[in-house]
Amino acid sequence: MNHIPYDVLLQIHDRVLAVSGGMAGVKDEGLLRSPLEFIVDDSYYPELCDKITHVVYSLIKNHGFNDGNKRTALAVGGFLLLLNGYDDYIVHYFRMFEQVVVLVADNKLSKEELYVLFDEMITGGDLSESSKIKIIDLVDKL
Repeated sequence: MNHIPYDVLLQIHDRVLAVSGGMAGVKDEGLLRSPLEFIVDDSYYPELCDKITHVVYSLIKNHGFNDGNKRTALAVGGFLLLLNGYDDYIVHYFRMFEQVVVLVADNKLSKEELYVLFDEMITGGDLSESSKIKIIDLVDKL
């Protein structure tokens, strides 16, 4: 699997803020480096789905940046898909997961539920109908 080094994460974050605005800067470098380092070790996260779930979830929940954590997590998830040969799924990923990152941040979706969504996306190219309905229902309750 292709990984994202820390300097590339910072570049992605800077680009996200350049496009969508927000306060630049790193709040806690360790919270940003840790998930990137953990996914390199296959004994912790052996499959792409495990790795992408861990990185995206950690970026959303840990707030390592001053601003733009959810947006950066979304962009990093897409970039990991692209790096690992899932470029056909990128547009669909951004459409579906834009709301998913908000649901994770608001504790409406767990890390395990996020894993299921990534697994469906990676193995089937789309989310199941039941997952789509669940996301719609949860978004309606926000």
